[in-house]
Amino acid sequence: MRRSSLLVMSWLFACERGSTIPGLDAGVSASDGAPVFLPIKITELEPAPNLFAVWGTGPNDVYVVGERGYIAHYDGVSWATETTTATEDLRSVSGVVAGRSYDVWAVGMSGRVLRLHLDLEAMPPTPRRWVFESAQTNVDFSAVAAGRNRVVAVGVGGAISEWTEAAGWQAVASNTLERLNGVWVSGDGEEGVAVGNLGTIVRRSAGAWARQRVAGLVQQLNEVWGTSVDSLLIVGLDGTVLRSAGTEWETVEGAPRVNLRDVAGLNVNSAYIVGMSGVLVALTGSELAVVPDASGYRLEGVWGTMLQLDAGVDGGPAEKPLYYVVGVSGTALVGP
Repeated sequence: MRRSSLLVMSWLFACERGSTIPGLDAGVSASDGAPVFLPIKITELEPAPNLFAVWGTGPNDVYVVGERGYIAHYDGVSWATETTTATEDLRSVSGVVAGRSYDVWAVGMSGRVLRLHLDLEAMPPTPRRWVFESAQTNVDFSAVAAGRNRVVAVGVGGAISEWTEAAGWQAVASNTLERLNGVWVSGDGEEGVAVGNLGTIVRRSAGAWARQRVAGLVQQLNEVWGTSVDSLLIVGLDGTVLRSAGTEWETVEGAPRVNLRDVAGLNVNSAYIVGMSGVLVALTGSELAVVPDASGYRLEGVWGTMLQLDAGVDGGPAEKPLYYVVGVSGTALVGP
């Protein structure tokens, strides 16, 4: 396993309040109040692979996936390239924690599914081994979302495959032929929402997926994220940002009119959105603000967690949001 030093994260966890390192204090902001995201180096590979998605269990346990089967893991000290024999592009990664063990799934082209299972209490420790799983299909998967009881992968032609411990992977009816680009599931995996081309939204309820039609919505939708089935954000082509109010959707105006690729946050009123041309957008309430000079490369994935701080120092907060952003040509950022 080859490890690559994280350029700023060791400072992030060690720096004290009042540090002069921009963007690494509890205050998130540069001198003009804008959020600051700093570049990190995940891999020494040349040329650096395109990175498509990021997910983790916390600030010291983060996974990134990308082209040609690339997977990297951050353990709180450094990044390591994970060993797999996959050659297909991996487009998405998600996992679920169960006590002291957890599972991580990565999905991609030609129906490729990889799974990592770790039992943190096992003696000797569980080896870090990514295992191929048969999804019973060779369709290109775009996204995966994991719940405690069910994992859902979506892709071209309206494909939806679900995994359960009892049945493994099984294709299920989606009631659409449009490509599905993103998916979200509830904590138990029983409810879900998938989004795709031509304004496609499908919802999982009572064990079945059904199309939700929204008048006038025809844009390509790329990803959906949220905290509950009634509290979701969707992003897509031409700066599309939708926020749910129950089963209805409202448009949030103000994003650059580019292809927005991913969204993650604390809730539907506090999130970050990434997209083409290095666009990184902060959502606060009903306002969208572009983070200046974030990147010159296309950004593909974002994931957020909470960083614990020294409580009570200078009267500051006990924790702050921390986001990882990834994109093409090995681009990776951390902030704010």
